Amino acid sequence: MDILNTIVLRIFFGEKMKYIIVLIDGMADYPVKELGDKTPLESAYTPNINWYARYSEVGTVKTTPDGFKAASDVCNMNILGYDPKLYYKGRAGFEAISLGIRTVGYLYRSNFVTVKGEDFSSLELIDNTASLISDEEAAILIDALNKEIGGFHLGKGYQNIFSSEKSYDYLIGPHDILNQKIKGHLKNDDLYKLIEKSYKMLNHHPINKKRIERGLHPANMIWLWSKSTVPSLPSFYEKNQLKGAVISSTDLIRGIGIAASMTAPIIKGATGTVNTNYKGKFDEAIRLLKTHDFVFIHFEGADEAGHRGSFMDKIKTIEYIDKYISDFSEYKLLLLPDHYTPVSVRTHTKDPVPYMLYNKVKSNNIYNEKEAKKGKHYDNALDLFWDFIK
Repeated sequence: MDILNTIVLRIFFGEKMKYIIVLIDGMADYPVKELGDKTPLESAYTPNINWYARYSEVGTVKTTPDGFKAASDVCNMNILGYDPKLYYKGRAGFEAISLGIRTVGYLYRSNFVTVKGEDFSSLELIDNTASLISDEEAAILIDALNKEIGGFHLGKGYQNIFSSEKSYDYLIGPHDILNQKIKGHLKNDDLYKLIEKSYKMLNHHPINKKRIERGLHPANMIWLWSKSTVPSLPSFYEKNQLKGAVISSTDLIRGIGIAASMTAPIIKGATGTVNTNYKGKFDEAIRLLKTHDFVFIHFEGADEAGHRGSFMDKIKTIEYIDKYISDFSEYKLLLLPDHYTPVSVRTHTKDPVPYMLYNKVKSNNIYNEKEAKKGKHYDNALDLFWDFIK
């Protein structure tokens, strides 16, 4: 059924459907030995999700289009009905939109990372978040970098933006090279010099000395990736005839929403980690559903836990979400991750993810990775999106 027919049916029947997507970033996983060969989703206590599953379609969906990496920007765009093959221009551009950055040239995501080794040529990247460095510490380090290098824009914690007229290519996300030597991934001479300069500046910075004293990883280098230009998306409303909103603490997802002319509130206490304001996000969703037709809630904690190899924090994230998801039984609900972030590999994989589409039809389904493989399969998340909103 195409969108025009959907609109006609809504008008004819006088229906005002409300839609909500709950996106648990990186939730999907492989069986974990320490959990008795169960996944974190199977191991979590989820009475509310279990209830929804009994009235839902459960299956798998391919969220990463052919020719793309399994990345949150690409996968979330696809799930929201925006074909990355048409609209994708890189991740950093969306983050810049969320941060209100207006600049010319190229945009790059700049992570504060932790490296160790005897000298720069032998450094190994051991932490892509620098122990989740605080906003306050990051601001001091960004200021130091701008005094010597320039072009840095403060984001949140380890996630910042670098702008330049130079085009650096052959970039890779730091989460994809954990516990690897960095030298082989710096294939551009100018980029090599820039990264080396950041290391020499940051490695002995007073902030990092204090972090080491507290048992934390130092933010002793920056890592640039995801070269972007400013993206442009058609309005979500004009495209779907639905007034939409996005709730996320990550600048990437907020930026996608803003680029699509969706409401994108900032939630107090929302952090993008396992310790976030879950209740505040769900409360805001309930409020927005009074005036909006479609709400997309994004939770980042499970993905961060996957990158750190922490199955317990994945379980904790899932259980917190389950605690507050009980108030949406009157709406059409879609719950899924954007990609796998298995704790065993600590990066994203392209496996089709499990989805749960609550439609009030009795099914007695169970929602987890294993059971989803027995159900329907979508070969493209765009098709799932259209079936969801029809």
